[in-house]
Amino acid sequence: AEEALKRRKCVCDGFAELFSELAKNAGLKVWKVKGKAKGVHYIPGDSIDNKKYAHAWNCTTYKGEFLFIDSTWGAGHLTDKTFEKRFEPFYFLTRPTSFIFTHLPDDEKEQYLSPPLTKEEFLNLNNVKPPFFAAGMEFREYIGHTITTNDDLIDFEITRYHPDEGQPLHAILLWNGKEVDVMIQRVVGYDASSGKVYRLQTACPSRGEGKLEIYVMFEGNKGPLAACFRVVNKGSGKNYSPFVKTFRVPFKFSIEKPTHLNLKYNKEYKFEFTIFDMKEEQHPEFSLFSPEKNIRKFHKISKCQDGSFTYGLDTKVDQKGDWKLVFSSDGKHFDFIAQYHVD
Repeated sequence: AEEALKRRKCVCDGFAELFSELAKNAGLKVWKVKGKAKGVHYIPGDSIDNKKYAHAWNCTTYKGEFLFIDSTWGAGHLTDKTFEKRFEPFYFLTRPTSFIFTHLPDDEKEQYLSPPLTKEEFLNLNNVKPPFFAAGMEFREYIGHTITTNDDLIDFEITRYHPDEGQPLHAILLWNGKEVDVMIQRVVGYDASSGKVYRLQTACPSRGEGKLEIYVMFEGNKGPLAACFRVVNKGSGKNYSPFVKTFRVPFKFSIEKPTHLNLKYNKEYKFEFTIFDMKEEQHPEFSLFSPEKNIRKFHKISKCQDGSFTYGLDTKVDQKGDWKLVFSSDGKHFDFIAQYHVD
């Protein structure tokens, strides 16, 4: 601890020793914990037996609850082998149920979980980062660190408890050096007061492996990584199809059907979308514009207990080109909600 103070440099063990000494002199009960951690070099599926995953942190108790402190990770992170100072409050007084996603003590008793996780269970946990917890996120079913699909398709749901609408989710599928779109839409039928549910859908363009990354957009179009998964596709890629193009509008909506961009010429389709968090009397008119600017109006088909409204239209796409889902408040000016293409 003294050496760390003198040199102003240390690794994780030095951070933990220094924090313990500072706490001791302040009259606090804090102790050091040794173990393994999924650090900067960790890739989902890696073994953690290599010494590069060895780590040290601290633990304390507050009002009878065990809480962890990782001063090393809380002080910043490595960027291209250079340490970048950046305070991360998540790693100070972290609950065991959150800390276990990245830190595995050598002594299972120091997990302070009942029952404790085995090393195999630890390695198979979802690969999540601090923004995942800060954004109040939770996967609705166990995924693990790897998503395996036999038919190209990936489809799962996330609950966000008391989400900040100014911090939306964004996701990309990295596949063969390219970014593949991921559609994220709110799911109908869940009481927003107990959390909003979002469905994430994407498809792999070919057989192989890739990576799915989920971000929380804290600052405009930028935001930190919240979760990351290895993706293995055993399918051929035949089910891949780009999603319908959507636009920013002053209300929340989800496209129910069809969800893909390309539609077949002269085929009958059932178009449906849902509007959230908007009083019925404030709803504008919704229409489908054909390539020749013919207007086909939507009608209201249902109201859900969560306060959402679903609109629908059954029609044949009998013109080739771009079809646009639009809204208008005065019947004269129209704004885009979504766009399809008919070949």
